[in-house]
Amino acid sequence: MINSLLEFKRFPFDDPYIGYFRQDRAALSKNPKTVARIKKRLLALGGEGIIKGIERPKSSSRQFGQYFRNFLEHLEVPILQEDEFIKSKEDAILAGGDKALKRFAKDNLGYKKDKGLDLVMRIGGQHYIGEAKFISATGGTQDKSFRESLAFIKAKSHSAQHIAILDGVIWAPSSRKQNLYGRLKKLHKSKIVLSALLLRDFLKSQER
Repeated sequence: MINSLLEFKRFPFDDPYIGYFRQDRAALSKNPKTVARIKKRLLALGGEGIIKGIERPKSSSRQFGQYFRNFLEHLEVPILQEDEFIKSKEDAILAGGDKALKRFAKDNLGYKKDKGLDLVMRIGGQHYIGEAKFISATGGTQDKSFRESLAFIKAKSHSAQHIAILDGVIWAPSSRKQNLYGRLKKLHKSKIVLSALLLRDFLKSQER
């Protein structure tokens, strides 16, 4: 059913994984929990709801920053408010929204950009500032988001390492001459780009 619905221009509802599955159908068998979640929602819509979803007008893009913040709560690293974060020298993630994290990074870590942040953390005595994005498809604004992430990790802050947590179609190898995965492979090893699924392993590798 999901395979058939992926052939339509609009999927019955918005989900960040739909663009990924459109590009890599083999990923359906590799993500059973995600497929089960989507199937459950389709069944709840029923036939009439599915048809209405396919025919609905194009919606504006959505931000998934809150999903990432919820994910951070499961990393077994304390999430501290700013005053606690400053007082502590232990591994920790700074609590707060993108504007609050940006302000802290500007005031304390030498961050010079005006863009908000999704992550400020201290691991093994090293500070990291980062942004998280789900690239659900190629082309248009999605490619723009990818370029912005590359520019972010190539920039430098005085007291923090930049890191990009990216997921979606960028990890799917493509036969296209200019593809996102190919551009990732060309990055210098000092530039940190990883899937959120590997963030826990990365944190453990940086612990003292």
